[in-house]
Amino acid sequence: MLRRLGFVSVLLGCLMGVGSCGGGGGGGAATGGAAPGGNGGAGGSGGAGATGGAGGVFEPDLSPLGGERPVTPYVPSTYDGRTPAPLVVMLHGFSVSGSVQEILFQLKQQADRRGFIYLFPDGTQGADGKRFWNATDACCDFGGIGVDDVAYLSGLIDEAKRRFRVDSRRVYMLGHSNGGFMSYRFACEKPGVVTAIASLAGATFYDEARCTPASPVSVLQMHGTEDPTVPYETGPMRGDQVMVPGAELTVERWAGLNGCAGGLIESGAADYVAGDNGAETERLAYEGCPAGGQVALWRMRGVGHIPGVNDDFRVDMVDWLLDQIKPE
Repeated sequence: MLRRLGFVSVLLGCLMGVGSCGGGGGGGAATGGAAPGGNGGAGGSGGAGATGGAGGVFEPDLSPLGGERPVTPYVPSTYDGRTPAPLVVMLHGFSVSGSVQEILFQLKQQADRRGFIYLFPDGTQGADGKRFWNATDACCDFGGIGVDDVAYLSGLIDEAKRRFRVDSRRVYMLGHSNGGFMSYRFACEKPGVVTAIASLAGATFYDEARCTPASPVSVLQMHGTEDPTVPYETGPMRGDQVMVPGAELTVERWAGLNGCAGGLIESGAADYVAGDNGAETERLAYEGCPAGGQVALWRMRGVGHIPGVNDDFRVDMVDWLLDQIKPE
């Protein structure tokens, strides 16, 4: 038990940006175990990305993608190189790495369950040794390096499409904190590439003029009401002067961008955080949104910046994403 608590303490320290948490390259990826779940959808692109194995067993190419910031793809055993598969890209929080963030989200299990190809790349390492994504006007290129992460992620997705048979109508991005901010920036600038995004404790641009997508992108915002780092309500981030749109303003803006005609309506409650807090999460969604432009908010009452999420959260978050399909 003490060893488990020590591990959790180290993980939380990493995710909060204290301590040394190296990482690299979405490591440890391989083919997953056999699991149910379908790939679904059509519109595949790219090649089979495989080599012939003994006895005709399909062996996907698992060599790293991403060039100078390599990431090893995680490919479920259900992928056969013929049926187009969804692609999910997960972006870590400030100061950590893709492999550390995977410890929190545990999406390899979900990739096996739902049959998607999974990438969890690393951001750029700043002068202070902390990894970051150059996301919105609030976060998190604090050293002014100016790296073009939209270009990096676009290239990573294109490379995955060339290697694997990816369903181009089912490409998803999600992230925590800085990774959530980056997911929003990608949706703002590359709406034709990504089908839907999910952000835990991130936010869109504060300056509305910085986000003018040419087509809808489905958006899920998940946010704790007691987040001391990225506030649930609109205000300065972690005591800095830079302003961050709150969770409700973020989804309100995206409902407008997507052309949703109705209001934000609660659809039920769920228990997504470990502990004795009951069904702390209120699930809300805008009505009257167009196909390919759903907007939802999971308001996590009494929850902070790094919630100890449970398997119900992981399953429902992934299912919400994969339920979104870009119109033809």
